[in-house]
Amino acid sequence: MEYLVKFEKLKTLVLNSHPTLTMSYLALRFINDLDNTLRLTVKMMCPTTVQQATKKAGLQELVLEAIYRKHRLLPKTYLKSIQQIK
Repeated sequence: MEYLVKFEKLKTLVLNSHPTLTMSYLALRFINDLDNTLRLTVKMMCPTTVQQATKKAGLQELVLEAIYRKHRLLPKTYLKSIQQIK
């Protein structure tokens, strides 16, 4: 959640100075700054807006959480990704 809040604030500032930027460009920037555990899967789903990318990241987070719980694994990178999205 913290990452999303920071991104939205920066997005507003950037759009004020560069109003011609597309939503797909902003979505790509959002995706590229996600944690490695989320980035590739979210990118593969081809979201075109930040809102879509946020939803896809949340879904991927749930998938990873289920896998990690099943196998009783909680890598440090996963814990960081949870803190960013929630």
